[in-house]
Amino acid sequence: MHFLLTVLAFLVIFSALILVHECGHFFMAKRQGIKVEEFGLGLPPRIWGKKWGETLYSFNWIPFGGFVKMLGEDAGRISLKRFNPKNFAHKTVWQRITVVVAGVVMNFVFAWLLFSIGFGVGMQPLIVTGDGLLASIASHQIKVVDGVLVDKVDEGSWAELNGFKEGDRILTVNELPISSMNMDTFLTLMDSDEGFTLNDKTFMPDAEFSSPGLAFDLLELPRVELISVEAGAPLQIGDRILSINGEAVFYAEDLAGMLAQANVGGSTHSVIFEFVRNGETQRVDWPLPVTRRVLISDVLSDSPAEEAGVLEGDLLLRVDGIEVYTAENALAIVEASELETVQYEVQRGVEVVILTMTRNEDTGLIGVYLSSVFESLNLPFSYYDGIETASILSIENVRYSWFDAPFVAFHEMKQVTWYTAKMTAGVFSKIFMTAQVPEGVSGPVGIAQMTGTHVDEGWVALIRFTALLSLSLGVINLFPFPALDGGRLFFLLLEGIRGKPVPAKFENWLHFFGFWLLIMVLFLVTFQDLGRLFA
Repeated sequence: MHFLLTVLAFLVIFSALILVHECGHFFMAKRQGIKVEEFGLGLPPRIWGKKWGETLYSFNWIPFGGFVKMLGEDAGRISLKRFNPKNFAHKTVWQRITVVVAGVVMNFVFAWLLFSIGFGVGMQPLIVTGDGLLASIASHQIKVVDGVLVDKVDEGSWAELNGFKEGDRILTVNELPISSMNMDTFLTLMDSDEGFTLNDKTFMPDAEFSSPGLAFDLLELPRVELISVEAGAPLQIGDRILSINGEAVFYAEDLAGMLAQANVGGSTHSVIFEFVRNGETQRVDWPLPVTRRVLISDVLSDSPAEEAGVLEGDLLLRVDGIEVYTAENALAIVEASELETVQYEVQRGVEVVILTMTRNEDTGLIGVYLSSVFESLNLPFSYYDGIETASILSIENVRYSWFDAPFVAFHEMKQVTWYTAKMTAGVFSKIFMTAQVPEGVSGPVGIAQMTGTHVDEGWVALIRFTALLSLSLGVINLFPFPALDGGRLFFLLLEGIRGKPVPAKFENWLHFFGFWLLIMVLFLVTFQDLGRLFA
């Protein structure tokens, strides 16, 4: 039943994307007064066709594609423009450009509508960058845990016989904590011909078990790790700091800045550290030395402060008996007081002096300039930028009002579009330079597999998946490659610049060559998908 639902969902999604794209070309061609000879879903040979009006509507055997055949679109038939105003070649360069890009525009509009619906009902966020991932973890939109979460255990495998179940967490490999090693090290240990130990269970490859039969996803995160700790401190070497006073920490530089800004009061300030130790999250409330004091940087002449004996360079400890740590803090105490006098407790060298002064009758001030002094924090520990191997525990849906959802969708699409364009350029470059398909690239078979996964997750996940496919299809079609819309757009722009079209035979040959090159790429990707499927 699941297989049938997956096939049905895949066919519906793919057909919808093709239909939307080709409808863009079709309706814009009609709007520009161009005769559409055939509107086809799939690529020839033809299965069925029926003519309504001047257009033949057809279904074709190759299900991955579609086309709109317009009169005179083939550059070799350009002579027809002399006597048929419905000829594609008869139209201006701008009119032809609108027809060529209309399919891509429709894909983007379709993606925007689906994203708007998704954000309106609530769906997983669109995360395409490392910074976006860290921000989602910091906001608890994405929850992560130390180690490796088991996604699937193969029936009859070594993992199942040893009691592993879906949702289990693997914390050690060969008694080494997974979280303290990078992803490559973990995978290398897992591929060892000599076997390995997961948690406390040892795997030895043999004829019966060539693999442990575990499926999992890993995440590599930047984390701040302690390298030395003074005796008596509640933290330990190897602890990884997650947050300071509830604010997430990923980099050592950020931790230094946060500690420098943390001032609560007293001779020390209390900091709540959240950290990971041995796979478990712990918290500790730890007082650390104060990092800031207030300096009297100038004393005005004939002011109450000068008369009271306040000197430039004094360190201000207290105002009216209240400890101060910033210039703003000291000023606020003076402004809030209704007393005519102000009492300063200052440190002058090793001596502490108490000075009382009467406010200026006109301004209510005492005539000093104050500055915050930042002292270096002599921490009882040292730290560095480390790496944590972790797993995603859950991803919370994000939901917006129906008024805000379209704007959020548009904003998110800009990021995804740029990322997709860079990735697509990289994929094309590697395929054409090395004749190899990069790992992670999927064709129809891989997309069908992913469709099955999203079917399990529900209709909102399918909407999100379809929107991403529609956006990707639009981006790919915009690339200036022969046989794609972007290739045709390139020749039209060239015609606009030159004032005359590129020779028909040359353009036709390039589009023909590009088409078969794309078919070869499709076969390469499909072959790789099938290899992954049967593996």
